[in-house]
Amino acid sequence: MKKHLIFPLVALSFVAALLLSCTDEIFSPFFSKKLWSERVAPIVEGCETDYEKAKAIYDWMSENIVYDNTYSIYNAYDCWEKRTGVCQAFSELYANLAKGCDLSVVVIQGICRNSDVSDGTASHAWNKVKTEKGWILLDVTWGSCYGHHNDDWETWGESSRVWFDVHPDMMVFTHFPGYSKDQLKSNPVSRKKYLELPNLTPNVCAWGWDASKALEFFLQHPQAKAPKLYIVPNGCWGSNEFLEYPFSMEEGKEYTIRILNLNPEYPPTHEDWNVEGDVYSCTASAGFTLYVGGCGILHYPSVAKSDPEEDLYTFCYPSE
Repeated sequence: MKKHLIFPLVALSFVAALLLSCTDEIFSPFFSKKLWSERVAPIVEGCETDYEKAKAIYDWMSENIVYDNTYSIYNAYDCWEKRTGVCQAFSELYANLAKGCDLSVVVIQGICRNSDVSDGTASHAWNKVKTEKGWILLDVTWGSCYGHHNDDWETWGESSRVWFDVHPDMMVFTHFPGYSKDQLKSNPVSRKKYLELPNLTPNVCAWGWDASKALEFFLQHPQAKAPKLYIVPNGCWGSNEFLEYPFSMEEGKEYTIRILNLNPEYPPTHEDWNVEGDVYSCTASAGFTLYVGGCGILHYPSVAKSDPEEDLYTFCYPSE
């Protein structure tokens, strides 16, 4: 063999050996589809539509993957193996599993509002996925965190489903993507307007609130305080539906709230409820708390209060 061919052949052999010894992260552009198809197959077994597949992956992840409080797991591969990760790992794992069953999916990078005292600029990642309904938004990280939550909620260990297929007009209260097209809105909200919005979560939509009306109100009233609606996961969802409610309240004024009770086992509990069949109504002023059945609490903060800790309270759990 000619000497000038020896070095290229040796170099080629070395590169080939190196590639063969690498993990599937290196080969992912070529071989990950087969890998993730095998992993996702039992998760989406029995699903007939893309929406059902997208939902099954969300449920499986939010019930089986927990948030990495050591902030060391950032990729889908380690997240799958160790069943933990930060938001980037959650979002990438969701995307890989979704692609494994032929779904179109995008990892969205942006900022978020993750508490009532957040300035809305914390870095975050979430997903959009295409189904027969079109593109939908989801945050599987928060689905897991809400489902597992803290020590008080560990025994539930279920998916918090309010963060799947979130209405775009509700998602923008807490999630602001780097690209406006990922808001999935024909008239995207500006960063300035987003930063003025309150911390309103999809919990309110799970109880019958209109996302578009809520967004319109708070865009027009940037100083308004939003009520807080807390739900204990997960079995009592849909126990009540709000028929009439204010988005915000002014000190000294009274407002009427009407609720349709859908579960007789958990009727709304408040001393001033008026009951007509399954419809409960009451009139009260700002700064009050309604215990809505055994599974939710509606709290309207008083605009006159200066200490935000006065608006805190203890969760009310269903008695089972």
